[in-house]
Amino acid sequence: MRRGIGWILVLTLAVGLSACGDADGGAGSGSTLDRAMAAQAESAPPTAVPTTIAEAATTAVAPTATVASPATMLGGATTVTSEAERVQSTADALEQTAVHGLAWMREEEKLARDVYQALSGMWDLPIFANIADSEQTHTDAVGELLDRYGIPDPMADDVPGVFEDPTIQALYDDLASQGSRSLVDALIVGATIEDMDIVDLQLRRTGVTAIDGVYANLEKGSRNHLRAFIRTLERQGGEYTPSYLTIAEYEAIINTPPERGRSGG
Repeated sequence: MRRGIGWILVLTLAVGLSACGDADGGAGSGSTLDRAMAAQAESAPPTAVPTTIAEAATTAVAPTATVASPATMLGGATTVTSEAERVQSTADALEQTAVHGLAWMREEEKLARDVYQALSGMWDLPIFANIADSEQTHTDAVGELLDRYGIPDPMADDVPGVFEDPTIQALYDDLASQGSRSLVDALIVGATIEDMDIVDLQLRRTGVTAIDGVYANLEKGSRNHLRAFIRTLERQGGEYTPSYLTIAEYEAIINTPPERGRSGG
């Protein structure tokens, strides 16, 4: 009889605990400890499991900070930019006047080369062939800038005496014709081209260091060319009055010695 009463008490206690469990966590939820452990597991953030070697390496080692290039850092960015992307970005940001200026200077330097080559064939004076070689270097320097910034090259077909810009074409025709009249006229043409070139290079500065650095070197070369033409012209008894430079600028150039440097001419 006592054994029977004992089993009844055990069954009653079990039913009571089951009812309490249903009220706290629902039917079939198990013990209070089980339910607490399950709730803790559900509330914890899931742990990502790498599925590849690359993911495992990424999760195992804290990523290092990327180092931005100096040019990028100046702009406030924090990502690494490739050289190609940086150049293209600069090209896209160039003012249209700078783009036109580069194309113009490419053909203007070609004009000088082509005129001097033509005059070299007319007059037996080394100055024309020598400076024509220097002008080839000048036009090549501008061509490299066109390539760098993705600007179409007007000298894609480099035919002597032929130009894409009609204004430069007309200028070439006029100067070549003028230079054919006499040796003095040919030297005046040389001085006129360098006079024009110096002023154009000054007016077409862009504020872009890479471009303006090339222009500064070309201008230095043109000043040296102008000095050489004026010295030779004076030996031939001729005179030159500047058409583009002011008198003061012109005299400051011809009264100073030749400049030395990479593009000194």
